[in-house]
Amino acid sequence: MQGYLTKLKGFVTLARPGAWPVTLFTLSAGAALAFFMQGNFSYTTIQQFVILCIGFTAIASGLYVLNDINDADFDRKNLSKKADP
Repeated sequence: MQGYLTKLKGFVTLARPGAWPVTLFTLSAGAALAFFMQGNFSYTTIQQFVILCIGFTAIASGLYVLNDINDADFDRKNLSKKADP
């Protein structure tokens, strides 16, 4: 079980959870403006907004992972990035 938790921690670290609030804030500002302009606040609209936020954050995290995979060889040679996951 300990090995599983270590791997899970590594995957979460790789997805950069520190950037999630910035991503959500950026998305929520634009989405909230669109919802205010429509004037449509229903349960379905809020549900769609939450799904949009989760999806957008997942896509951003996926791009971080792809970038880390693409830059892995370069980062291994860079002394300041060598310790990154």
